Amino acid sequence: MSLPAPLIRPDGQWTLSPEVTLSTSLGDMRIVLNPQLAPATVANWLGYVNSDYFNGLIFHRVIDGFMIQGGGFNADLEQQAPLYPTLALESNTGLTNALGTLAMARTDVPNSATSQFFINDVDNAKLDYSGDGNLGYAVFGEVASGMEVVQAISAVAKTTEKGYQDVPVKDVIILDASQTVAGAVLSGTGLIDLTLQSGATWSYSLDSGAQWSAGSGTQLDLSAGIYTEGQVQVRQTLGGMTSAAALLPAIKVVDAAPSVSISANDLLLGRNETTQISFTLSQPSTDFTLTDVTVLGAELVNFQGSGTQYTATLLPEVSAGHEVVVQVLPGRFNNAQGVGNLDSGTDQDRLTLNADAQPPLAPLLLAQGIWLENPQARLFLRPSGTATVELLPEDAPLQVANWLA
Repeated sequence: MSLPAPLIRPDGQWTLSPEVTLSTSLGDMRIVLNPQLAPATVANWLGYVNSDYFNGLIFHRVIDGFMIQGGGFNADLEQQAPLYPTLALESNTGLTNALGTLAMARTDVPNSATSQFFINDVDNAKLDYSGDGNLGYAVFGEVASGMEVVQAISAVAKTTEKGYQDVPVKDVIILDASQTVAGAVLSGTGLIDLTLQSGATWSYSLDSGAQWSAGSGTQLDLSAGIYTEGQVQVRQTLGGMTSAAALLPAIKVVDAAPSVSISANDLLLGRNETTQISFTLSQPSTDFTLTDVTVLGAELVNFQGSGTQYTATLLPEVSAGHEVVVQVLPGRFNNAQGVGNLDSGTDQDRLTLNADAQPPLAPLLLAQGIWLENPQARLFLRPSGTATVELLPEDAPLQVANWLA
């Protein structure tokens, strides 16, 4: 097998999403990807697409009323070796396993996805991230046209073959997977993150492949300017083999884009515990508001501030056992020169808190002797008023100790 192209992740705001046409033996689908919310997963999948890895593979697991899965087996039900390392799970993004969406298949190990993917044949909310007890499956795109093909694949006759269940009796083949739209990115940093084969070197071209320069590290740093689709290319070399070039989307790199860093008074929250969130802008803005912020697993209230400093109170959801993610959306607010905010390139505009922690338990206190005065507790009641409760430790010592704890 030839050396695959490096995986690329441009930093910035995607203003045009990349697209792939998936041609199967039952028809074609047009797939729109979401690199803004699932950047690593999209980069990985496009790497397989542009390496022609999927061509000739089959949909090997088809469950009508659930999903269709492919990208890992050929027509002889032989599993294919992956091209790239396993993926870190990108499931806590707000994307859902709705009808027609694409998600990565994986084992019970969260960070185990490689090439296999599935297309949801129905709304599969049970596959969504909902906390540490259900990490879910990473959604990274959706079928924009061709859902009738998905439904046709779902309806084929299935059998058990070579120990695999739900295998179509007649092969449903991926004839071709091709990227038809490269997309467009607006960047404030010009950074392109690269994933290379272990031990590989890489080179880049800024003139559509006419001239090449050696790269170093794992990032390509573009200077400010406008680069057309395919003008910037990256390839890797290993063991005397040079890969096909990875073609970058159209990229506009701008100077002086504002960025945001987020901090919290406490990153480890007990159940129902609140914390103060601070937003520090690199440049003053007059139109930074709460609508520029997205929150998963919590709610932000009491948003206030001006210039470069803003604060809000974070209220986690009632249920414990989940992460809380606070993220500033790119391209939503501007500096005084009218330049919009973009991804920072350092993930500082995204903050993850842990809302799993439970407050320490108070000890059970069992006093020995005679109670000269019974303990009391005051209850604060909504909407108003209080009530004082007198406890009876002489009559029910364990129950009182437990209730006071």
